[in-house]
Amino acid sequence: MGVQAKDEQVEEKRRALLKQSQLKDYQRDAEADRALNEQLALELKVVEKKLKTYKADMIQLSYLLQDEKRRLDARIQQLDEELEEEQSNLEIMMDKVRKAQGQIEQLTNDIISERSNS
Repeated sequence: MGVQAKDEQVEEKRRALLKQSQLKDYQRDAEADRALNEQLALELKVVEKKLKTYKADMIQLSYLLQDEKRRLDARIQQLDEELEEEQSNLEIMMDKVRKAQGQIEQLTNDIISERSNS
């Protein structure tokens, strides 16, 4: 075998080793990508589960807020009615006070009149 043939064999082996090395690099990269994809898929599942839980919590809180709003609206209505009733009672009492004051004034005038006539 000649020198040139030996050089060609060496060059061929070198190219084969280079291709084999590149193939191993590609395989490692592919495995790393697969592992990363699996990790991301797991993280995505966790995030989706949390999102589902948050949505359920939001719906529950929404119902609770609606119930609380209804309760507070009913309480406001009740207090408005009580206020109207108290205002009406106050007006009635003020009318009675005015009538009593008028009677007191009349009685006072009657007494003064009787005393001046006596």
